Amino acid sequence: MIKTKKKSIYSPLVIVGYILFALLVITTIISTTIPFGTILSHPQSLKVNVTIAMLALTIGAVLPVLVGYIVGDRSIKSKNIMSHHFNGVLFGLLAYWTMTLITGFIPVSSEVFPDHNTRMILVNIVPSIGVAIVTLLLAISHLRSKEASHDIIEYKPFVAALVIGAAATPIASLIRDIVTNHVGFYSFLSLGFVALIGIISYRSLRGTRLNRQNKLAWSAVSVSVLYVTTYVSFLLTSTINGYVLPHPTPESLIASNFITPAIALVGWLAYWLKQKQAIRSDRK
Repeated sequence: MIKTKKKSIYSPLVIVGYILFALLVITTIISTTIPFGTILSHPQSLKVNVTIAMLALTIGAVLPVLVGYIVGDRSIKSKNIMSHHFNGVLFGLLAYWTMTLITGFIPVSSEVFPDHNTRMILVNIVPSIGVAIVTLLLAISHLRSKEASHDIIEYKPFVAALVIGAAATPIASLIRDIVTNHVGFYSFLSLGFVALIGIISYRSLRGTRLNRQNKLAWSAVSVSVLYVTTYVSFLLTSTINGYVLPHPTPESLIASNFITPAIALVGWLAYWLKQKQAIRSDRK
């Protein structure tokens, strides 16, 4: 069992979680809120449409992860403040996978919702509702269990949900390509990458005295951090490129495609090395 009294094991994930969320908020404001606010100031702009788009896109980018964090923060019976932050970030990672699955695989049809503003609101609000349902069910279940004083990373249903979330997104994408007859090399790339990082993370935990469930849980956390880091890095580099290079060249786009995963990998590696060290220290 992972001890809950030591803060060292919490710090790496809490720090990286807060950094990623701060970058997400800053990037959303710069890339969405400010530009739409500028359009709104134009006298000929459609005020209602622009306002709805600005609020929906801003809220839709930030709210799902924030909902996950708030629910996670309250999912444990503990007086340790860092433990609450830690569990909040864990739920934030689960919220990312839930949001991705709902956004990518639950379409809002224009035939059912012909009004553009209605579709805009639904597309950006439905993921938050889905995240709230999934995380609340897990949090309530955990609080009612005998493990309510333990971190959520030790709770089997949460571990299963995080592992399924990490695996379901690339698997669902592959199935969609198969159904639509668009199967190619890149169809298997995401799934292979998830499996590779998961195996590397799992194997790197040898000698930590963790049981299989704990190793699997931390491996799922590792994969989730890498994907969230990639997601935020892509938003960040795209936003910067949009301001620095409003008319990007093919060369700049190629460079961006290399820079984004490089930033994500460096960030993830720095986190995982620190996290693995904290786990080893905690288990001595």
